[in-house]
Amino acid sequence: MEWHTNGHETKISHEFAERLATMPCEQQVRAIVMPAPYLVRRGGARPRGAERQAIIREARQRTEQTFAEIDEVLAETGGRRVTDKGNALGFIVVETTADGIEAICDLDWVGSVLEDQPVYPVHEPKPADRPGGGPSRP
Repeated sequence: MEWHTNGHETKISHEFAERLATMPCEQQVRAIVMPAPYLVRRGGARPRGAERQAIIREARQRTEQTFAEIDEVLAETGGRRVTDKGNALGFIVVETTADGIEAICDLDWVGSVLEDQPVYPVHEPKPADRPGGGPSRP
C-alpha cells in the first residue's frame, strides 16, 4: 500500500507512516487518537478540586462528542473504536487499517495518531523492587 501523507507528517511519526506503507491493505493496526490541544493554561497554580474535576468532565465530554464522527470513519474503512467512554486525557483507541488511519488523520480535531505498542520491562525487577518486597510468584 502507498501511504499518502497529505499533510499528515505532523499527525503521525515517520516510523509509523513507514509501517503503514508496508502493511497489507486488510491488516489491522491498533492506534491511539489524540485530540488537538484545546486547553492551554499559562502560569498560575495547578488546578485543584472543583476546577480540576470540571476540566476532566470537559475532556470526557469532548471525547464522547467525537465518537459518532470517528465511528463513521471506522465503519467506512473497516475498523472499530476500542474506547467505550470518554477519559480525562481525551484519547481514543481504535483498531483499523492503514486507510482508516489516513482517514482519521483527515479529521480536523485530531492532533496526533500514535501506534499503540505493548510495553515490556527492560529487566526483571529485583525482589526489593517488587510490591511486598518478596520473590516473584508464578
